[in-house]
Amino acid sequence: MAAISTPLIVLLGLAGVALGALGAYLLARRDVSRAAAAIPFVSLLVTLRPLLLPLLAAVLVGLFHLGVLVLLAGAALVTLLAGWLLVVPEVSRLRAVGAWDLRVLRRHGLWLASVVAVLTAAGVQLASDRSLDSIGGVASALLILALALWLLAFFLRLVSHCSSWLRAGVAIFVALTLYRLAAAIGLVPGGDLISDHLSFLDWLLPLAAAGFILLEAGLDSFAAKRGEDPHGREQTERLPSFVHRIRGGGLNPASVQLFQGLGLGVALTAAAILLLAGWVGLAQTDQPGKRLSTDTTTEAAAAATPPPPSTYSSDQALAAAYSPVLALTRAERWSPIPYGGYVDGAVLSGPLTTPLGRAPSIAEKLGVSCPHLSSAPCFRLSIRCPTGTQACSGAEPHPTRSDEGLYREGAAYVRVVRRGAEEQLEERRNTERVRKSDRWPPQVFRPEGPYAKPLSILLQYWYFYRYDEWETHVFAGKLVQRHEGDWEAVTVGLSDTEPLFVAYSAHCAGTWVPWEEAEISDRLGGRTHPVIAVAEGSHANYPRADQKRSPDWAGCQGAPRGTTTLLSYASNIRDKTEYGWEWYPEEGDLHLVSENEPPMNFPGYWGASEDTTLYGFFKTTRLGEGHGPETPSEQPLWRTPVTKIFCGNYSQPALPPSLPHPYCPKSSSKE
Repeated sequence: MAAISTPLIVLLGLAGVALGALGAYLLARRDVSRAAAAIPFVSLLVTLRPLLLPLLAAVLVGLFHLGVLVLLAGAALVTLLAGWLLVVPEVSRLRAVGAWDLRVLRRHGLWLASVVAVLTAAGVQLASDRSLDSIGGVASALLILALALWLLAFFLRLVSHCSSWLRAGVAIFVALTLYRLAAAIGLVPGGDLISDHLSFLDWLLPLAAAGFILLEAGLDSFAAKRGEDPHGREQTERLPSFVHRIRGGGLNPASVQLFQGLGLGVALTAAAILLLAGWVGLAQTDQPGKRLSTDTTTEAAAAATPPPPSTYSSDQALAAAYSPVLALTRAERWSPIPYGGYVDGAVLSGPLTTPLGRAPSIAEKLGVSCPHLSSAPCFRLSIRCPTGTQACSGAEPHPTRSDEGLYREGAAYVRVVRRGAEEQLEERRNTERVRKSDRWPPQVFRPEGPYAKPLSILLQYWYFYRYDEWETHVFAGKLVQRHEGDWEAVTVGLSDTEPLFVAYSAHCAGTWVPWEEAEISDRLGGRTHPVIAVAEGSHANYPRADQKRSPDWAGCQGAPRGTTTLLSYASNIRDKTEYGWEWYPEEGDLHLVSENEPPMNFPGYWGASEDTTLYGFFKTTRLGEGHGPETPSEQPLWRTPVTKIFCGNYSQPALPPSLPHPYCPKSSSKE
């Protein structure tokens, strides 16, 4: 999909929309919901159905990264559903009532204008201390506008439901329920007051709305038994006067029509703006990353062929030769450090059976074993640090690249995995049923075609950060994710004669690129040190800095990759990378490790506090909590690296459909 231009994607999307609109027009020549709309509960659903339009637009945005055919068919199907089930029936109902009366618009215009003015003033006030860049740029501004219009459409459609006092009661309690939901995330005031003293409203409000619906249904049934038109509102002698008073009142048909039409138009506008936000995000995320310098190009990397890996005398020398250079942002507060300081100040918790009677040493903390019948991870190492602003987090400003060049203080831990030794280890582990197979492919494939370059060596560079704290401004306030400890990794794949690829960890997955496409540092000799762009706060690794991107949360949850990327980007949920300053370990700070020695032998989590918090305008809400990362040796990237990188949920370069997947044994014709 990356090879397709944004204008072409737009044209394909519009073609799908046109096909869907034509199908909707042909299938929905009549209003199929007019009779059902008289039923109280169905009437409420019919009133609110245009609010689904922005949600369908969000589904359409999620199809942008799933391929041309999926996008074209999905756009047609989504538009067909939207037109047939939502738009055409609404237009039919409005036409059945007749032309709008401008006097009705003038009658309601004053208070409608007042409501819009109040909402606009509130939005301006809330955003007055933020620039366009702070909220995420044009794409985020468009998404916020779409959400505001969606809420306005909700309000207008609820007003149109007030054709009687009973239905006005339903509308009021539905509106109060929506307010309660907004207050729960701090978007409007009153969330803490309701949670602390009025928690019964959580069930009372929807119950009251349901009660009004049941009351209207009962009175309609009573009218039918008296021989009265159950949906009529005129005064007759067949029904008691108090029944008429309850069933009567409300807006006249002309006013109902006015608010229905306005709500439909605003909902359509919100859907169109949301689509525009997705397309703007697509155009921005397609922008290539900026190079570190004019010399750091893929052409320069390809021209300078690194020496064969077999020429290095030891694993230590090989690891030092390909050790990456980390590019961090100017505002980054943490860099890779030795694990000892963290472990020394951390509290060990877990199934300890024998108290030591003294503070355990670093070796004793890391050397614990899970009890019988208990599998790892079963321990935790916590520094008990709730936020990254406290001294316990170890946050500190770092020098810029222009001031001091490479920042050398810290440590990196390298695992050298050789094909023969790993296959022997696999046989033993599979016999012990410790982990699934991680078969290495017999040859390497490139996008332009296969050639016999077997993957022989994996160099895994593991970096430990004392703290992880990522934050961003979203439409409802500020979203912050934090946890103690953070292990990230960069994997370099080698054949016996040359480097093959670089893989970058990022959140639950990551990405990989062929060596020719990796950015290589020109600060160190040998042209063998890839440049890694480290995201601010989260420490996710990427091939390029200064590229606008959003984490792929859908891929993390097992859904098709890319389905939520653009909406996450428009929501300003992004990783920030830039070439602020560079980090590279001293020669003595590059440590070879194995899973049988510290720190990789620790059977537990590095941190006991992980939480995601939304700091709303009026309330703070904790959205989730957990623990820090597992020890690298307990992670899939260590246990089954080839499967994790090339057969799991890592992002992959685009390949011709006829070519087997590179490296992945499941799709290789050789397996």
